[in-house]
Amino acid sequence: MTEQVRPDYYRFPSGVEVIDISEWLTGNGAQVVQYVARATRTDGVVKGDPLGDLRKASLLLYREIVRLEREGDDK
Repeated sequence: MTEQVRPDYYRFPSGVEVIDISEWLTGNGAQVVQYVARATRTDGVVKGDPLGDLRKASLLLYREIVRLEREGDDK
């Protein structure tokens, strides 16, 4: 298997990669972390449209809240 390409905006100067965190989260949670990480880097290593990425993260966060509320209703 070949090594995956890991863009700089997902890797931090400390060596931590977003995937190291997001693989422990739900699908929505993982995507929120990825969008926020690549949109809000203080070192300027960002991808594309940071505001657009934050809007996407907001939508996914809302969907995760709704999912958890529904899950809570089942208990």
